[in-house]
This record gives sequence, structure tokens and C-alpha cells, in this order.
Amino acid sequence: MKVENDAAREPIPKSHEIEYSETKSDEGEKTKEKVQQIKKILAEDSVNINKLQEFAISPGGFVTNEIRQEAWPKMVGIDLESIPPKPDEETLHGHRDYNQVVLDVNRSLKRFPPGLRERRPYFLTKQNKNKSQMLKNLAYHMYEICCLYIKIGQRSNSCGTVRKIPQLIKRKETKEMAKWKSKNMDENIRLGLQDQLVDLIMRVLVRHEELHYYQGYHDICVTFLLVVGEDVAFALVDKLSMNHLRDFMDADMDRTKHILNYMYPLIGRVNPNLRDFMESIAFNITGWNPW
Repeated sequence: MKVENDAAREPIPKSHEIEYSETKSDEGEKTKEKVQQIKKILAEDSVNINKLQEFAISPGGFVTNEIRQEAWPKMVGIDLESIPPKPDEETLHGHRDYNQVVLDVNRSLKRFPPGLRERRPYFLTKQNKNKSQMLKNLAYHMYEICCLYIKIGQRSNSCGTVRKIPQLIKRKETKEMAKWKSKNMDENIRLGLQDQLVDLIMRVLVRHEELHYYQGYHDICVTFLLVVGEDVAFALVDKLSMNHLRDFMDADMDRTKHILNYMYPLIGRVNPNLRDFMESIAFNITGWNPW
């Protein structure tokens, strides 16, 4: 089973990286100062992880993907020189959770950069091919009729316009084809990213047989994939899955339900009235799962 089709994987253009824009001069200066402070920390022989964590949870986080690519591995504590190689396709696709992962990834269009939407190429549909050929034939027939009128001396004021129709049709098709190529390129990139996302997830699950996939895990993985690429993203997610995300990856939801019991006290600290209302209607904590 493949992710929609076997489109060739495309490299992720830098234009797809999300950067924070400087809308005001004062904010721009603060952002520049923040970037300089983060880079200074990253340049130290002994990186201050606590300081990086403070910047990570501050507004705007690490500001640019360039900084994230350097900061994330150091925060998580991974060695970029010892990332395990990817298993073969048969091993990845033979895992018990593979089909569910593919279904979730195929539904994750909104998580990919703007412009990578699924669209059917204009000139690949049989109907549009027929319409295009009909327009060509009509244009040339009109042109031939106009030439015949000229030869017999029955000139028409519209002959000049009619004479240009074949060129106009050709020019229109050239523009449409350029638009189609752009859309098709975005489509190939998106499909390539989806393939990488599936492989990234399966690499973690195959390496740790005790881990079980849960819906929403792919949303975490795609964030790392878009910033650092598949191999580094795998190393990051692999480490997080065995630590921060471990309780959510059991075969059952017992530990997840236990963690959800903390939701009421947390809500009560922020909005006691909301907590009291939810308790009064006996809101089941398992209702938090989709959120």
C-alpha cells in the first residue's frame, strides 16, 4: 500500500520554511536581539539547555527554522553522526500499524506548507483534453474561413481578430501549462513529504516494537519533518517517543486516562466556573482524547 501514488520525492524548498516577519521596527529589533542571544548560546562549547528551553517557550520560539535545526538536536540530546539507517521498505510496510498510519497521513493535507494542495492537473483529464482540442479545431476553422473571405474579396472587419485566434489559443495554453507545471510540482512535493512522514513514523515503531501508534502522533512528527528533514526528525521523534510521549504509546489507554485526570485541576486554576460546570454535567475525561 502506497501513500496515494508513487510520485518521486522532491527536496523541500527553503521557500516552504515558515519564518516570522518583522511587522514593526521595535519588534524587529527585539527579534534580532533574541536571535543573536540564541546563536551565542548555541556557539558555546557547553550549551545552556535551560536557557534554550526558556527561549523555546517564549513568544516566537526560536524565530527561524535555521535556529531550530541547530537547537532542537542539542535540546533533545541526540548525536547527528550516529543516526541509524532506514530499514528496507518491506520491513517498514509490514508493521501492524502501517495501514492506519497511511490513512492518517493521507488526511493530513492541512499540516503541509501553503500551496501544496491536492489538485487534479488541468491537462491530465480526458474531458479537458477534448475541450482543448475542440478549441484548437474551432480556431483554425475560423481562421480558414476568414482567409477564404479575403481571397474572394469579401473582407470583414473582424478578420484581423479572427486571424489572431490561433495565436491567442496557443498563448492561453502556454499559460495554462505553466500553471499546471507549478501545481504538479507542488503536488509531487506534497506526496514526497507524505511518503517521508510515513517512513519517519514507521522507523520509530519498527525500532521499538513495544510502542503503539496513536492518532495525532503524525501531527507531532510532521512538525519535525518540515523543519529538519526525515533523518534528523526520526532521531528527534525516536528520543521523544521513548520519553515525553511514552505514556501515550502503550497498547491500551490506561496511563493516558490517568494523565487526563489532571485536566480538571488545571482548568480549575484558570477558570473555576468552567471546571465546576464540567463536573456538574459529569463530563467524561475520555472526551479530552480528540482534543
